[in-house]
Amino acid sequence: MMKIKGVIFIVFVLLLSTSSYAIEPKYKDVPLKERTKFTLDIIPGMPTRLVFPFKLDDDANDPAFKVSVPNSNIFKIEESGRENGINGQNTLIIKAELVQDFDPNKPQYAAIFVSINGYHITIIAKAASLTSKKYYTDVFFNLSEDDREYLIAKQVDKRIEKMKQVYKEKEDDLEKQAKTEAIKHVSIIALNEPDIYRIKESFMVELQNEQRLELYIKEAFNYADHYYVLSFELENRGNSDIKLSGVDIKGSEEKPAVPINTSLNCPSVLKAREAVMCALVSEDRKLYKNEVMNISLVTDVGVGVVEW
Repeated sequence: MMKIKGVIFIVFVLLLSTSSYAIEPKYKDVPLKERTKFTLDIIPGMPTRLVFPFKLDDDANDPAFKVSVPNSNIFKIEESGRENGINGQNTLIIKAELVQDFDPNKPQYAAIFVSINGYHITIIAKAASLTSKKYYTDVFFNLSEDDREYLIAKQVDKRIEKMKQVYKEKEDDLEKQAKTEAIKHVSIIALNEPDIYRIKESFMVELQNEQRLELYIKEAFNYADHYYVLSFELENRGNSDIKLSGVDIKGSEEKPAVPINTSLNCPSVLKAREAVMCALVSEDRKLYKNEVMNISLVTDVGVGVVEW
């Protein structure tokens, strides 16, 4: 009888020691390399969290995040955030399903593969008992200082490239809009017969180095009180080419004349002894008719000013 009581006591002590086994947070630090491998004990009902030094869904990650769990009937990966992926997270949770009649002498294994941002991680996971001393609540991946600086530089370059792409797309959209608007403007000109104001004024413009330009102002056009065009001819009377950088015009019903915002259509180089046709275009009616008009020809050999 005493022997039986002794056996019962030993069994009771063993059960008591097992049932009172305390599990506390336990951390494991893993240096993150291009190829990283380690083993993990996963207790059913007690998951392990993997903590990365960057967001898993960051656009700068190359290659992008990918995880594979071949033995998925026992081991599961929980991706925090949206249902089928991650959302601004830097963690993964590894779980082991509760198995009936778990036999620690016949453990379940799985190889878990994680690829992210050029790092390839292989984890051999083992379904372990509650008393496992190799169980960790958290695994922290660490980068060396050089790798961290390289990662930051790569992310910056990636973001700059993305910003360039965004700006390029915006520029393309603006160009399309500008073309659409230009077509509308052309239609205004095409569908309206212009009112013509004939000017026929000729001026000899003296520049530096004995260079001269002859300016012949022909006429002004009014298209439906929307667009105004002043046409003129420029002739280089000298023996050297002249670079034309701009034509400024002022006009008003009375002095002093005020600047008129225009667009110039004229060759930038006036060939020696040659004449070209040019035009100024504006939405300002002052380009069409005025009592006072003033034109400045801006060239590489000085500025010539005429008034009529």
